[in-house]
Amino acid sequence: MRIVKSEPTAWALLMLVAALATAPSVAAAQGTDSGAEADIAAQTDTTRMSGARRAAEGVIDFCETILDALTIERPRWSLAIYPAGSYSSRSGLALGVMPMMQIHSPRLPKAATITPAILVSTKKMFEVQCDADIYLPNRIDITAKFETYRQPDDLYATGNGKDKESLARYDFKRRMLTVEVLKGLGESGPWRIGACADADYYSFADIEPRDTTLSGREMVFAQTRDGAGDVYGAGVVAGYDSRNNVLTPRSGTYARLSIVGYAKLWGHGRRFGTATLDARHYWPLPLNSVLAAQVYGSVAWADAPFTKMPTCGGTRLGRAIGHNLKYVDTGAWLAQAEWRVPLFWRIGGTVFGGAGNVASKLGDALKDIHLMCGAGLRFAVFPGKGLNLRIDGGVSSRGDNAIYFNIREAF
Repeated sequence: MRIVKSEPTAWALLMLVAALATAPSVAAAQGTDSGAEADIAAQTDTTRMSGARRAAEGVIDFCETILDALTIERPRWSLAIYPAGSYSSRSGLALGVMPMMQIHSPRLPKAATITPAILVSTKKMFEVQCDADIYLPNRIDITAKFETYRQPDDLYATGNGKDKESLARYDFKRRMLTVEVLKGLGESGPWRIGACADADYYSFADIEPRDTTLSGREMVFAQTRDGAGDVYGAGVVAGYDSRNNVLTPRSGTYARLSIVGYAKLWGHGRRFGTATLDARHYWPLPLNSVLAAQVYGSVAWADAPFTKMPTCGGTRLGRAIGHNLKYVDTGAWLAQAEWRVPLFWRIGGTVFGGAGNVASKLGDALKDIHLMCGAGLRFAVFPGKGLNLRIDGGVSSRGDNAIYFNIREAF
């Protein structure tokens, strides 16, 4: 009887001991259910991140393979061939090719940079241009720019004009070459002095005035004083340059003052003059970023054609006005700032803003100012060598907008 009665008691005691023994582990397991779920979620996120990282690395490796095919690296020179393009109200969508070359030599203090480009647009623009920066021993710097293009274009009246409308449509052809030679003063130091030369030929054809009360010929003459022309100029240049890098500066100051006189040659051309001041400063900031600022001013006097008048707009001045000859006058000014920050791989980003204007009188310089802002991306063509491709898009308070695909920083 005792055995029968003690059997359930013994089992009950065994069950109680087992329960007490396992209770802490069960309680612990129950108490950490949410923690386990969190660990699983974290592991899932880590797996996803690892997968995303692997995918990103795969994309980067694929891009590097393509870029390696487009880039030739040699001890003395580097060459990259990239597509080029832009969009503006003036030219429409332009596409083309932009080879970029750097020449390295132990005899040269810095690498020479040569960047030609060929562009064709949806508005029948055809453009060939080439920029060259060459640095010789004895602190001699040579900068040259050649450009030839033709396109159907809009002619605008000179001046600021709050609601500017095109006066005429015409075929515009232009060829220009500018060369600048600067010599550093002393064995070292930021000061430079030199000379510049400029040759510019332009012509108009197939003029279609918007206002039918005036003939196309009268309309163009009213703005340009003739339907074609060539100008030849030479002048002096003084500069100050303490930038740590010419192509992608992170610190330092740059300033340049030029005075150019234009005269008739062989019975052709005009007599007029221009003066331009360009000052910039660069501040290094956290995140390996840079704050850049620029103040620019230009004036023209005497019989300057509108193609040589100071302007507010284009690929470098403001970047929100796509037609660089839409706002021209005898005087122009611009102030802009830009924050540049590296993002990942070869990619960097930028945001910029500025204000500018054109005027024929000093008292009108602050009337109806153009406020501009925008953003862009940067791509290092030759990593570590300072040469960047840039894509910038900007808008202005006056309704202008543009997208540019170009080489080097705007300023």
